Amino acid sequence: MVLNKTYSEYQTRTRYKARYKILKAPKIKTMKTVYGKAIEQETFYGKLFCFREKLLINLVEYTKPIYAKLMKRNRKPWELSVQKLQQYPSCSLGKDLGLFLEREGFDLLPLYEDHDVMHVLLQYKTTVIEEAYMQYYLIGNGKRSLYAIGTALLALLAFPEFYKVFKQEYRKGKKALPFWGWNFRHLLNEPTQNLRNMIYKIYYDKEIISF
Repeated sequence: MVLNKTYSEYQTRTRYKARYKILKAPKIKTMKTVYGKAIEQETFYGKLFCFREKLLINLVEYTKPIYAKLMKRNRKPWELSVQKLQQYPSCSLGKDLGLFLEREGFDLLPLYEDHDVMHVLLQYKTTVIEEAYMQYYLIGNGKRSLYAIGTALLALLAFPEFYKVFKQEYRKGKKALPFWGWNFRHLLNEPTQNLRNMIYKIYYDKEIISF
C-alpha cells in the first residue's frame, strides 16, 4: 500500500518552512497505487494526479509557518541536529529519527519535530498520499489539531478516490493505544520497537521496518 516514492517526495527543508519538489516520474509506463491498479503517467489521470499532489503541497506549506506562529507560540524547538540525533543509542527513537532524516535528506523542522517522530514510529513514507494516511491515522488516535483536520480535509478534497483508504487508516488509529500526545522529546532514548509495541498492543498489522 505504498505509492512509488520516486513519484513524489519531500526533498529539502528549511527552518520554519519545508520546501517540496515533485520529482519527475521515471520513464516507465505505470506507477502502482494502493489499489493495486496503475497510473499511466502520460494519461489524463496521471497528469491530474501529479497536479493535485503539487496543489496539496503548496496549500499545506503555505499555511505551515502561519500555523506555527499562531498555535505553537508556547512551544520550544528541540534544537537537535541530525548528527546529534545519531549519537543516541542504537535502535533508540532518537537514533532512528536521525537515520530517517538523513535518508530522506531532511533537517529536523523546528516546532514540527513530533511529525517526523510519527513517521518513524508509524512507518509511513513521505509521499503526499502517505502523509494523508498518517493524518487520518492520528485523527483516529485522538488528535484534533486544526492542522491535522485541515490537512485531512484537503487530502480528501484533492484525492476523493482514496476515501476508503483514508477511512481504513482512521480506524487503525482508533484501535491503537492513544499516543499522539506523548512527550517524544523525553522518549528519544527509548527503544523504538518497544514504543511501537506499546502503541500496537491492541492492533498491529504493519510490517516492522528497521531504519
